[in-house]
Amino acid sequence: MVGTRQQAKKMEEVSKLLGDFMENMRREKAEEQERLRKEKAEDQERLRKEREEERARLEKEKAEKQDRLLKILENQDKIFEDLKIQRQQEKQEEQDRLEKILGNLEIRLEERRQREKQEEQDRLQKILENQEIRLQKSFGDMEKKQEAMLEMRCQEQQNHFQEAVEDL
Repeated sequence: MVGTRQQAKKMEEVSKLLGDFMENMRREKAEEQERLRKEKAEDQERLRKEREEERARLEKEKAEKQDRLLKILENQDKIFEDLKIQRQQEKQEEQDRLEKILGNLEIRLEERRQREKQEEQDRLQKILENQEIRLQKSFGDMEKKQEAMLEMRCQEQQNHFQEAVEDL
C-alpha cells in the first residue's frame, strides 16, 4: 500500500515535471517566434531603408545626369540624340541591376529564413530528444528502486516465514 502511494507520488512528480517541461517548451517556442518576428521586422525595416537610400541615390544621380544633359542640349542638337540613346541604355541597365540586386536580396532573405527555421527545428528536436532521454532514465531509475523494494519485501517475508516455520 505504501509502495502504491509512493508510486502515485512519483507519478505525480513525473507528471508535474512533464507538465513543467511542456510549459517551458511552449514558452520557449513563443519566445523564439517573437524573436524571429522581431528579426523579420528588423530585416524588413533594413531592406526598406536600403531601398529608400538606393532610391534617393538614384534620384540624385538622375537629377545630376539631367542637369548635365540640359547644358549639353543647349549647345548641340546632335549630342541630344546620342545622349538620349545613352540615357535609355543606362536606365535599362540600372533597372536590370536593381532587379538583380532585389532578386538576390530576396533569395538571401528566403535562404536565411529557411536556414533559421531548420536550425530552430533541429534545436527543438534535440531539446525534445534530451528531455525524452531524461524521462526514460527517470522512469528506469524508478523501476529499479521499485524492484529493489519488492525484493527487500520478499526477503523480509521469507525471513518472517522462515522464522515462523522455525518457531513451529
